[in-house]
Amino acid sequence: MKTLQLSIFLITCITLGTISTLHSSYSQTQLSLDEQLEQARQNIQPAKIVVDSNSPPLKQFKSGISIQDIKCKENLQIVIKARDGLPACVKPETKIKLIERGWANENGQPIYDPKINPNDYTSEINNKLFTLIPGTAFVYESKIEDSIETNEVSVTNMTKVVMGVETIQVWDRVWLDGELVEETLDWYAQDKSGNVWYFGEDSKEYESGKVIGTEGSWQAGVDSAKPGIVMYAEPKIGQAYRQEYYKGIAEDMAQVVSINEKVNVPFGNFDNCIKTKDWNPLVSGEVEFKYYCPQVGGVALEESQDGSNPTELVDLKINDQENGNLVTLKESQREGSLLVKKISQDSVSGENFPEYPIATNTGFPITLHLGESASNGCTVVLTLVKISGNTATFLKKEYNDRPCPICLSEYTVIDTPKGAINVKELKEGTSIFTQDVSGNKIIGTILKTGKAIVPSTHKMVHIILDDNRELYVSPNHPTADGRLFGELLIGDTLDNSKIKSVELVPYIGTHTYDILPSDQTGFYWANGILIKSTLK
Repeated sequence: MKTLQLSIFLITCITLGTISTLHSSYSQTQLSLDEQLEQARQNIQPAKIVVDSNSPPLKQFKSGISIQDIKCKENLQIVIKARDGLPACVKPETKIKLIERGWANENGQPIYDPKINPNDYTSEINNKLFTLIPGTAFVYESKIEDSIETNEVSVTNMTKVVMGVETIQVWDRVWLDGELVEETLDWYAQDKSGNVWYFGEDSKEYESGKVIGTEGSWQAGVDSAKPGIVMYAEPKIGQAYRQEYYKGIAEDMAQVVSINEKVNVPFGNFDNCIKTKDWNPLVSGEVEFKYYCPQVGGVALEESQDGSNPTELVDLKINDQENGNLVTLKESQREGSLLVKKISQDSVSGENFPEYPIATNTGFPITLHLGESASNGCTVVLTLVKISGNTATFLKKEYNDRPCPICLSEYTVIDTPKGAINVKELKEGTSIFTQDVSGNKIIGTILKTGKAIVPSTHKMVHIILDDNRELYVSPNHPTADGRLFGELLIGDTLDNSKIKSVELVPYIGTHTYDILPSDQTGFYWANGILIKSTLK
């Protein structure tokens, strides 16, 4: 009996042990299978959604395509409808209109509201497609039925502050068969990126010599009016933009439609012109095209949608040579430091021979476009204002009262609230230490920076003070008390310390530098020594 019980017990133990082993083995097999399934899941790629621009944007969106990946048909652009957040594809001009009216937005962006920082703008406009050189005038003519309309756009020397921005004033006058019918002062400025902005206009209509209306007048910053862009620094096909915005009064818009157009007008034949489509949403159905050419730095041709009654550039005049005179040069001719070698449709190339800090017989290659200048390094500036055939016209201005040249060594450091910073690294808007008229050390900002190429023969004054401060500076640079560094002698006092060493030494750098602080003294600390800026 005991033997039977023992046998049953052994069989039971073996059976239970076997079952336990089998369960453990099954559990291990099941876990391994789960891991394999998880690994397989990770390796499964989601089905790729094919974006078809021919499908309606709503259909693309509902198929799982994110809004930023939705494709529109050619010449259409996406907007997001304000009422339901759903996408739609519309024409560029419609897009602007919808956004302006608050019916749609672009990827969550607010309606048109440019942020204007006056420090980002200048009245000096040298955009190659929209160049405004004071003293120049664009003259246009067009036929209106049996009459001749003449339009003269003159760039003045006057400026006007709009929204804190110093803008240049352009005088635009229109005559019909010799009688003045419209006169406008337009205000333009250029931002740091090279885009030209339009800040408003003061417009008058005439009849028999009397003002009969001022329709179309507006000024950015007044009554919610906003500036717009007239020309981008780098226009791209398809760009649509607002040129002005004063609701119900001035709402002109434009779109770049071509960037490689040829234009033939009475003033000349030009290529590489930008063509824009211009329209006013306040006037239904009126569309015109403008052609901006780099050879003239502005509009050479305007035409209606059907090409009838074009307005053509007939002349580019120089009306005012304030503080300067005109110089015409042909290839191989030289004026001052500039030797002209080649005259192209839209540029002049040659060599420039600096006369400051030291006159040299070494010429440096230079290429000038309209509005750009060559200089002898300080006192004389030649600005290219016109190219006609094989002749280039320059406006020559002389500045005999300038302390020349821009002249700090490129190894100089300037005192700033963030410590000493190399003069080469400083930019407009950077905070630096300066001194006010009462002699107090204050924090200012840099209004302007200067940089000049120097010849290999240039020499610098090396000054060491008793307190071991030292500076490398060109001889004609002014000290804070009005002397020139080239005049200083051992034993003289400079910035409250005696000079223990002063000598003229070769300069191993390639450029010299200067900065203009915001305080009216023009003072700043270079290598810890108080000096004065030469910039104005």
